[in-house]
Amino acid sequence: MSTLAFFVAHMSAADFFGLVISAVISVMAGYAIALVKPPGARWVLYAAVFFPFRQTYAIEYLQHVKGLTLQEAGNVNSGVFAAAVFATPLFGLLADRFGHRAMMLTLGTLLLPITFIVLSLTNLTPWVSTVLMGVSFSLVPAIIWPATTLIVEPRRLGTALGVITLLQNVGLWGSNRFAGWLADKAGAGPANPAGYTTMIWFFCLLSLAALTSVVLLWQRESGPKGHGLEVARASPAPRPGTA
Repeated sequence: MSTLAFFVAHMSAADFFGLVISAVISVMAGYAIALVKPPGARWVLYAAVFFPFRQTYAIEYLQHVKGLTLQEAGNVNSGVFAAAVFATPLFGLLADRFGHRAMMLTLGTLLLPITFIVLSLTNLTPWVSTVLMGVSFSLVPAIIWPATTLIVEPRRLGTALGVITLLQNVGLWGSNRFAGWLADKAGAGPANPAGYTTMIWFFCLLSLAALTSVVLLWQRESGPKGHGLEVARASPAPRPGTA
C-alpha cells in the first residue's frame, strides 16, 4: 500500500490523466461485456489484457523495470505458455467431471489482476507473476470456449464464435495502441522505468473489469436463471425427446 500511495502522491499530470482514462475505459468495457450472454464474450476483456502485455510489452518491461537480460526476460515470459501446455487439459477435465465452470472462470480471471499487483508493487521474482498468469491462462481458455458451446444454439454457434473473435481483435487493437500511448506519454524506457507504471495500472484496471463481468456471470449461473455452467457434464446429456 505504501508503494501505491507513493505513486499516487508523485504521479505527473500525464500519469493521472492516463489513469483516469484507463479507469473510464475499463468500467465501460466491463459493463458492456457483462450485458452479453455468451461466456466467450468475457474472453474479449481477458484477451485485451493478456496478449498485449505478454506478447508486446512484457519482454521490454522485464528488461527495463526488473533489470533482466533479453534471454532472461524471454525465459520468464515463455513460462506462461509452457504452463498452459500441461495445465489446460487438466482444467478442462476437471470442468467436465465436476462442473462449476463459472466459479473456475472467476478464479482464473482473479489471478490476472493479482499478477499485475505482484509484478508492480512487490520485489518478488518475476517468476511468481509468471506462475500466476500461467495458471490463469491455462484455466480461463479451458473453461470459456466450451462454456460458450453449452449456451449458444448449435445453429448459431459459428456466428457467435465469429462475433467473439471479431470483438477480441478489436480489443487487441485498441488495448495495444492505448497501452503504447500511455507508455510513450510517461516517457517509459530504460532511462525511466517508472514510466511503465501507468501502463501496468491500465492492464490491472482492465483485468478488474474482466473479473467483474465474470463474477456477474457466476452470480447468474448460481441462480435460477443459469444455463447449466455449474453442472458437471462428463457424459453427453440426452437431447429432449430421445431419453
